[in-house]
Amino acid sequence: MIPPRSRPATAKPGQMAAKRGNPGESDIELKVRLRRIGSNNDRLPLSICPKYTGRIESGMVVIEATALTGYQFDKENAKALEKDKRMGVDKADCVDNEAKKEICLRGILQEEPCIDLDLYKHLTVENVAPRPVKVYRYYEPSVTQALEYSLGDLTG
Repeated sequence: MIPPRSRPATAKPGQMAAKRGNPGESDIELKVRLRRIGSNNDRLPLSICPKYTGRIESGMVVIEATALTGYQFDKENAKALEKDKRMGVDKADCVDNEAKKEICLRGILQEEPCIDLDLYKHLTVENVAPRPVKVYRYYEPSVTQALEYSLGDLTG
């Protein structure tokens, strides 16, 4: 179950951050930022920034992001992520008609690298509900961080 969206005092406007569970349970932190380009919401860049806080290597990590209702992820983003060796992306898939993105990373670092995905509007929808973003260890799925983002979180 995804916890309610949280905004700690250290988060900047338009940024959400989550660290859930008891201290020591999870060694992954997560920040998500949704930006506006131009005067409309036809294209929205979504930055997903996982950060590893543990002492040993994180191992393989999966990022799951669901597109806002009425939006789709750009297919070309996945191809570009797989070609960019700096990000450590092993595989980036579009599932369910570009509405869900799963990205497998060889590991995450303490430097908080960001994965940038573009959302494109394909339908006009009123009262768009928040959507989840989740990061977890592939071989230890109980080590997870999750939060939600929405149009109300737009910056820019």
